Amino acid sequence: MDFFESAKKAATEAAGVVAEKSAEIIDLSKTKYKIFELKSDIKKLYTEIGKLTYDALTDGKSHGDEIQQMCDVITEKKGKISRLESGTDDIDFKCPSCGRETSGDNKTCPSCGADMTTDADIEIMD
Repeated sequence: MDFFESAKKAATEAAGVVAEKSAEIIDLSKTKYKIFELKSDIKKLYTEIGKLTYDALTDGKSHGDEIQQMCDVITEKKGKISRLESGTDDIDFKCPSCGRETSGDNKTCPSCGADMTTDADIEIMD
């Protein structure tokens, strides 16, 4: 093997390592952002539960069912956070065309064939 072939092989291997590390960093960033987003959603739900509780105490109107539904959503979101942090769950995406939930590994929607590499909304999928 001459010098140029050796250099080409080394550059190819280095490029592969860089691409792999870049993908890992992107995945980690997506996961951290999703966790941040879920925690923000939980804070909003806590605020809404507080408002409903206040209304129930001052107006005498019962909002028990609404509050229970919000508590259930908080529990689901906390579970999703735990699974993301432990690496046992992935971020899932919603097709921008048909709305079907699918994994982030798909480049096209398995349902309608739409491009999933752009304009895909991150969603919770349990």
